[in-house]
Amino acid sequence: MILVITHDGSDFDAIASSMLLTKVYTNSFILKPENMEEPVLNFLKETNIEISFIKKQDLKLKEIDKIIFSDRDLNSNLLNELKIKNIPIEIFDHHTNKGFGSNVSLVLNCFKKYLKKITPNEALLALLGIYQDTGNLTYGSTEKTDFSASAYFLQFKPMIHRIPYYIKLFEIDINGIKIIKSIIDNSVTIGPKYFRIMISHYINKEYYFGYSLLMNHLINLLDLKGIFVLFIFKNKTFLTARSAAKDLNVNDILNKLQKGKGHPFASTRVIRRNNHHDVKRELKHTVTEFIFKRSLGSYLKFVDIKPYIEKAIKDKVLSSKISLWDYYDNYVKDLRPQIKFRKYILSYRIFKEILPRVFFKPVLIPQKDRKKHPILLSFKKYFSKYFSVSIIDLFQQIKQIGDKDHLNIFLVGGIPRDLLIAHLNSKNKI
Repeated sequence: MILVITHDGSDFDAIASSMLLTKVYTNSFILKPENMEEPVLNFLKETNIEISFIKKQDLKLKEIDKIIFSDRDLNSNLLNELKIKNIPIEIFDHHTNKGFGSNVSLVLNCFKKYLKKITPNEALLALLGIYQDTGNLTYGSTEKTDFSASAYFLQFKPMIHRIPYYIKLFEIDINGIKIIKSIIDNSVTIGPKYFRIMISHYINKEYYFGYSLLMNHLINLLDLKGIFVLFIFKNKTFLTARSAAKDLNVNDILNKLQKGKGHPFASTRVIRRNNHHDVKRELKHTVTEFIFKRSLGSYLKFVDIKPYIEKAIKDKVLSSKISLWDYYDNYVKDLRPQIKFRKYILSYRIFKEILPRVFFKPVLIPQKDRKKHPILLSFKKYFSKYFSVSIIDLFQQIKQIGDKDHLNIFLVGGIPRDLLIAHLNSKNKI
C-alpha cells in the first residue's frame, strides 16, 4: 500500500493534488486529515466524489510500502508517532519546487501522461485547488504552469460555474469584515509610506477558514507592500504573511522566526509557542531590520526626486547599495541642512520628506544597530531627555519607597513601550 499524507486544515489544493496522486499510484490511500476547510467538506459531501481516504486507526503499518507527502514537506513528528521507519518517501510540494503556484499544477506536470481519465467532479476539484491557491490566477505566485494546468482540466467538462460556490475569493462576509477591522485596529505599520509593511494579530476561539484570503484584501485596501498577521484560534495559531513586492520575500523573513516552507509571496507557519506577544515582538524586530537594510535607492525609485537632487548624480544615488540605516547613521542624524553623500551634496529633504515614517515617528531600532546609539542603552540619559525634572523626582521617590520595603518596582505599559521603540522627542517633555 502507498500512503499519501497532506497537511491538516486541508484546502482544495491539498486534497485535489493528493487525489490525483492516488490516481497515478495503484493501491494508494490518503491519510485522512484531522480537519479540512469547511468549503472542502461541503464539496466532498455534495458531489459524492470518490476519494480513497484511510483513517489513522485503520492503518496497518506492515502493509505500507511507500509514503508520499503531498502539498507539504516531510513530517518527521507524524512518522515518529506512527512508528514508521525505513520506508521509501517521496515529496510533491510546490512550496519547494519553483515554477508552480499550486500543488495540483506540480502533480499534473509530473504525471500528465497517467492522468488521462478524469471525471468532471475530479476536474472541478483540481480547478478549485488551482484557483484557490493562486487567487483565481491573480496572485504574484501564479506561474504559467497554473494556466496550462487549468486549461488541461477544462477538457473533462467540469461545472466551472460551481467554483464561486466554494471559493469566494473576491467577496467578504460579515465575519470577514469584522476580522479585517480587528486586524487594522491591532496593527502597527513599519516602513516609509512608499514601502509600508503591516504587522498585526487576530484572536478568536472559532477558526475562520478564509482568514488567509483576507490578507490579499488588506494589501489592496491599504496599499501595502507586505502584511504579517498572527491568527490565534482555540486549537492552533498561524503566522501568515503576504507580499506585493518582488524584493519582499516573506518566507525568508518567517524563516528567521521559525524554519519552514513557503512562497516568497505567501507563507505560513504553525506557531507552537505560548507567548504570542514575544512572537509579535520578534516579528517587529525582524521586519524592521529588513526595512533598514534595504538600499536607499530601492525607496527613492518610488518617488520623484528631481526637486532634491542634481540630475547628473540621480542615477548614482538610485543605484547606490548603501542601506537606509547606514545612510541615516552616516549622513542624516546630525540634522544638517545639506548632506555630503560620498563626494556629492544632497538636500536633507530627501530623507525628511521622502522617508518620514522611518526615523521621525515611533520605530523599532534593529537590535544589532542599537550599539551605534549609546543613548538607547543608557536609561538614565534617556530619562533625562524624555521626562521633565518633576517626573524624574517622582520616580526617585517611588524607588526609595520600594527600597525601604524591599520591593521591586517596575514601570509598565505605554511609557516603557515608547522608550523601547525609541520614541525620542526631547522637545516635548511629559
